[in-house]
Amino acid sequence: MIDIWEEGVGHRAREIKRSKRFILSSIH
Repeated sequence: MIDIWEEGVGHRAREIKRSKRFILSSIH
């Protein structure tokens, strides 16, 4: 259960990083 939860968190963190990078590139 912990492994699945960590996997989900990692996926979400990756999504957030990607969106943040996209927003930063949009501003510039």
